[in-house]
Order: sequence, then C-alpha cells, then structure tokens
Amino acid sequence: MNIVEPIKELANENKITIAELERKLGFAASSIRKWNESIPSIEKVTMVANFFNVSLDYLIGNSPLKSNRAGLSEKPLRVAGHIEPDVSDEEMKEIINYIEFLKSKH
Repeated sequence: MNIVEPIKELANENKITIAELERKLGFAASSIRKWNESIPSIEKVTMVANFFNVSLDYLIGNSPLKSNRAGLSEKPLRVAGHIEPDVSDEEMKEIINYIEFLKSKH
C-alpha cells in the first residue's frame, strides 16, 4: 500500500505542499513522507481524508471514488463503482440517486 502517492496527488490538485498540509494538520515535519515505511495511525489518515474531503478507501487504494459523494452510504457507491469505474461525478450522482430511489421503494 502506497498511501503517500494519492496524498501527493491531492496536495498538487489543491495547490498545497506536503509540508503545508503537515503544518495545517499539526503533524511533525516530514511525517507523511515516512508513511511508506511505517503504518500511520487511523486518526492521522482520517485527518488527511477529511482535509481533502476524500474517503479512506480512496487514500488506501481500495476505491477509485474520491469521496462519499453527498454523504450517501458506501454500499450504493461500491455497487455503482463496479458499473464503470471512470464515470463522471454527475453520472455517478445519477446512478446513486437511482439506487437510493430503488432502495426507498422496497
């Protein structure tokens, strides 16, 4: 598991350095870069996920979906993610809304 790479990508997308991220989150200098050699605490990984508004599954490589999109449950997201992993956010919202609609009818 290489957790540092998705964090670097998210930092680049958000125009922030890893050092700035560490300062904002109150982490020790260079601590995120060391996560490839040591296992970070779930609390710290959660703080990074919350900072970038992404799911833990995305950070650890278990999901191509960056976020829970509108706070919906993970199960419809996993089902929708298996339909086509590269759907746009708008298409995913439509799929999830339809799944939620179907769930509400039963």
